[in-house]
Amino acid sequence: MFRWFLADSIVSLGKRYLGVPYGDGTIDSTGKFNCASFTDYIYSKHGIPLPCGARNQALLGMEVSRNELRIGDLLFFSTAKTRKYRGIKKIGHVGIYIGKDHENIDLILHTYGKPGVVISRMNDGSWWNKHFITARRIFAQGLIVIKALLPMIGERSAFFCNLILQ
Repeated sequence: MFRWFLADSIVSLGKRYLGVPYGDGTIDSTGKFNCASFTDYIYSKHGIPLPCGARNQALLGMEVSRNELRIGDLLFFSTAKTRKYRGIKKIGHVGIYIGKDHENIDLILHTYGKPGVVISRMNDGSWWNKHFITARRIFAQGLIVIKALLPMIGERSAFFCNLILQ
């Protein structure tokens, strides 16, 4: 139950920033987001700070297949600059999976270029579908959930709960 509440809260907060311009920095420092500063900002507001850069964020959590996506999962893509590389270097963009639309098409909440923070569709012919690389589930692991609860339950309780969840 906590996972669904957290996922919905992450998506709700992210949607509040629709239309915020794309650029270097964060909303606090420049009034703009790049893709990784957007995901970090939204997750950090929920007690889950993410590292700088899409590639570094792709190292977190557990990998999930495209047909197992859940709201709140991070989606990673290649870009025009990174698609020539292999492995982790191929990743150049990150967004948040927010579910499916009325036509059963996967939706991404992310930021890029002129539209800034936007919701995009990952239908068969879309640029995002063609450049999709992997998805990561950040807060399915007990440790991440406990980290988000830490301010409320304290260090000792978090340690004990983490032992139980492992």
